[in-house]
Amino acid sequence: MANNPAVPSAVPPHYEHDCNTCVFLGTYTNPDTSDKFDLYYHPVDAHSFGETIIARYGIEGDYISGLTLVGFDRTLTVAYRRAHDQGLVEKSVSEFLDQRPSKASRTYDGTE
Repeated sequence: MANNPAVPSAVPPHYEHDCNTCVFLGTYTNPDTSDKFDLYYHPVDAHSFGETIIARYGIEGDYISGLTLVGFDRTLTVAYRRAHDQGLVEKSVSEFLDQRPSKASRTYDGTE
C-alpha cells in the first residue's frame, strides 16, 4: 500500500505550536506543492472568537487558518475532514460546504 500523505500518522509535529487548547490532527504533505504542514483543530474557548482549523508550515510561526477556506484550500480542507473524522466538528466537509451561499467556486470537496 502506498503512503498516503493525507492520512494522519504517529509522526510528531514538525513545527512548534504554543496553544494547549488545539488538537493535533497529524502532519500533511500537500501533493500539489510538496509543502509540509502540521494540522490542528482549535475549539471554542475563553480566548478565541470561535472554532477554527490551522495548518502550520514554518519555524517562524507561519500558518494558514480559517473555516472560510475549507473547500478552497486543499490543506485546510484535509484538516477539516480530519477534525470531522475525529468527532471534533459535527458536519462533514460536504455538509459544511452545502451551508454556504455560493457553491460554484469551491475547489476541494475533502476527498483525498
